[in-house]
This record gives sequence, C-alpha cells and structure tokens, in this order.
Amino acid sequence: MRCASGVLATLLGSLLLLCFLSQPATAGITFYDGTFDLNNYGPAQIWSSDPSVVTSIQQITSGGNPGDALQINLTFQAGTYDSWQGLIHNSWSYNPLIQGALTSITFSEDKLVHTDGDFQLQGSNIRALILQGGSYYVALVPVDPILEQWVSGSGTLLATDFGLLDFSSGTTDFSKHPNFSGGEMDFGLANEFGVELNGQVDFSIEYDNLMYTLNQQSTPEPSSILLLGSAMIGAGAWRRRRG
Repeated sequence: MRCASGVLATLLGSLLLLCFLSQPATAGITFYDGTFDLNNYGPAQIWSSDPSVVTSIQQITSGGNPGDALQINLTFQAGTYDSWQGLIHNSWSYNPLIQGALTSITFSEDKLVHTDGDFQLQGSNIRALILQGGSYYVALVPVDPILEQWVSGSGTLLATDFGLLDFSSGTTDFSKHPNFSGGEMDFGLANEFGVELNGQVDFSIEYDNLMYTLNQQSTPEPSSILLLGSAMIGAGAWRRRRG
C-alpha cells in the first residue's frame, strides 16, 4: 500500500505540473482606432477653467499619422487656463466579472500639437480614459509635445495608475481607481491642455492610432482541466483495484 500511495502521489504531482505548464500566457484583447469616426463615440465630456474657452472636436480625413485622425480645436483668450476633453468608444466594452479579471492595460497613442500663437505650455500628455459604474478614470503616459510633429507614447498601466476624473470640476483623485476585477468598463481617450497666454491663441491637438490591449489573468485551458480530472478518476480506480 505504501508503494501504491507513493506512485499515486507521484502521478498526481506530475499531472498538476503538466497542467501548470500548459496554462496559456497572459491573454489579451485589443481595441484599435485609426480613423476616429465620431459616430462610434459617445457625447464628448468637456470642462474648462474659464467659460471663454471655445472647444470643438472633429474627425479629419487627412493630416493624421497617416490619414484620418481626431482633432480637438481650442481657442483661448489671454490668461492661464486648464481644459479637459474626453471621449468613450461605443463598442469598446469589457466586463471582468464575465470575461475575466485584468492584470494591466497596455495603452498607446500618437499626438500632434499645432498653434501659431505666443504661449507657454503647462501640460500636454496622452491619457487613457475608462468609464466604469458611471465614473471616469484617467491615466497619463508622459509624452513631450513637439510643435508640428507627431509624437508617440505607450505604457502598461495598472488600476492604481488611474485616478477618478470629475468632468464637472476638472479635478482628479488618484486615491480612487477602477476595479480591474469587477464591473463593466468602457474605453476611450482624454486630453488635458494647460496654457499660459499673452493674447488670443488657437490650438489644434490631433490624435491617431489609439490602441488598448487588455491583459487578462491566465486561466487553465479546458483540456488541461479535463486531463487532470480524468487522471484523478483513473488513479482513484487504480488504487481501489490495488487495494
């Protein structure tokens, strides 16, 4: 019996190791937009520190990186301003409760800033935006803008990299994060633009090649689970026969 028990333990240990080794690498779901048809997006969320700021958002069919792109147009008077714009894609949805918890999100985007005015730029990065449970969460990927040149940025973001963004006040709270393990999430982009101006200045900020890869926690393949279950049943039957 000792020999049988030892053989059984070895067999089960080997099968568990086999199932562990046969688990797939972290899976991922990718969302991508390089054309920015605004019919694919929900209503824009817009906040500005001053009501005199004029904001418009449009799709452009040339001048992107390459081809179509999203263009955000801003007009400021003399002074210091901060403004936010946010868009959520209508079909970029993911529910961790059904589809599996996320470990991280890999985000990338291209950006171009155009202006012909006198200004001092206070901040302009690329930002991922999540809508979950009626709340918006934003995370930034640092990118130094170069006027009239496309710049690219990418990064892998954890839930703690996102902070709660209130579009009614333009404030962010990085002590509050989205839940990567529960609740449907929708994805899009956010733009924050802070400037100090000596006179009226028009800006256009263009975005292209927006991409999210949702990195899921690994789960055992069904075939591995079936293999383990069948082997355990067989091993139990073999042990009874030996007994």
